[in-house]
Amino acid sequence: SKPLSCGFFGVNLLLFANKGQIMKPTNEYDALVLALILAINAPTDEKAAQCADMADFIAAKMSELDVERAKKQAIKEANHD
Repeated sequence: SKPLSCGFFGVNLLLFANKGQIMKPTNEYDALVLALILAINAPTDEKAAQCADMADFIAAKMSELDVERAKKQAIKEANHD
């Protein structure tokens, strides 16, 4: 199923509704993976852009290696839907 929403609450707390579950990532790596998955699977271009903006915000605080790992994981997980 498609993600229900992509929202940003507070400074670093991301709350995602994905596959009918509310998911609160506990670290920046997991938050980036989820933001990327939601951007890939977003039902509209507007939602995809919102999630991509969030992903950019999170990635700016991470190492290039971790960002690349997160991208690969997100692509793998998004393709399992």
